[in-house]
Amino acid sequence: MNTILLLLAMTGLAVFLSTVFYPLTFSNSAPPPPAPALTFDVFPISNQADSTEIPKFVDIPHGNWDHKRGMQVLDKEAGDLMANAFAAAKTKPNFAGNPIYLGHPDDPAMSNIYTDRRAYGWISNVESLPDRVRLHTDFNTLGNSAVGNKEVRFHSPRWGVQPIPGRSNAYRPCVLRSLGLVNDPNIDVAPLTNEATQLTCPPWVHAAAGLPEGTEDSKTEDHIKGLKVKADAADGYKAAHDDMKTKQDAATAASQAASQKYDDLDRAHRDLKDAHTKLTGGMSNERSAIIALVVDNAISQGRILIKDKDATVTELSNAGDGFLDKVTALTKKAPVLNVGNSKTANLGERKPGSGPSIEELVNEQMKKTGNDYTDSFSAVRRAHPELFANMKQPTLNGVHN
Repeated sequence: MNTILLLLAMTGLAVFLSTVFYPLTFSNSAPPPPAPALTFDVFPISNQADSTEIPKFVDIPHGNWDHKRGMQVLDKEAGDLMANAFAAAKTKPNFAGNPIYLGHPDDPAMSNIYTDRRAYGWISNVESLPDRVRLHTDFNTLGNSAVGNKEVRFHSPRWGVQPIPGRSNAYRPCVLRSLGLVNDPNIDVAPLTNEATQLTCPPWVHAAAGLPEGTEDSKTEDHIKGLKVKADAADGYKAAHDDMKTKQDAATAASQAASQKYDDLDRAHRDLKDAHTKLTGGMSNERSAIIALVVDNAISQGRILIKDKDATVTELSNAGDGFLDKVTALTKKAPVLNVGNSKTANLGERKPGSGPSIEELVNEQMKKTGNDYTDSFSAVRRAHPELFANMKQPTLNGVHN
């Protein structure tokens, strides 16, 4: 029986049943005292009322149990009273539980019959269920021997009771005193041990396991073991599913982060490309202006002939990285034509009116900063845009704009 109930707890059925069939309520408060209108004191009643395993708990079914001193009404209210009383007692440091005796040596009316006052175990908890009161047992060596050897077959609770208002000679148990091991119970309780052929599973166990009432314990146990195997497998599948979902969520987050990073990089690339285009355009315009000035000066100074102007512009435009070297070489080239004091001599170098020419300003900038011709030309152009306002710039094929 204990094995079956343990299996139920392990498969989760016990949790389900406790929720659906046995909604328990525990309280650490002391049990309510008898109604003020009652003048009777609480007094004890002893009720002398089987697997070969030592039981971990015993059940006392609800019902009206006759006693020579009156009718005992064991209902849910009585179970709650006893459970609450036990819970309150457990808060005291010197409370070890309710004793389990051989018979009822603690009952003055039976102390001459049961003389062995040794504890055969202890009640470790009192549980109030919808149709019974469950006493959790912790048998010692004496108890294990007496129950295991079947010296005693039944149990008999001894409890304090209180009168029930409005009912004559009827009492409700309210506090457990002890549990006696007996062979002649007053209450219809189950045996302490169960013969192999005896059915001990209550109907709700069969119903919960999906088995017909009356199924043998061995078949019930095998069926519940099968349910446990399936439950363990389901737990394994769920754990694997949860792990997979965790990894999937992490992969999704990483993918989203990577996508955002790609968008950021793409945006930065486009920004750099736009900046490069603008810079290239600016450099192209700057180079065209330099070519126009250098070529015009070279013609005015007789370094090249006017018929070679377009070819020279094309050569400088396509010079690439060697542009600066070619410009420098052109400015230092020996004249091929003596222009003398022609009115057109050094036209590209003269500025109408007073003030230095572009060439003079560029040379001065180069001397002052140490920069090359291109950088110095750009600086002069920025500082004196009025000198370049009417300057014609060649295209890459040598034709003036």
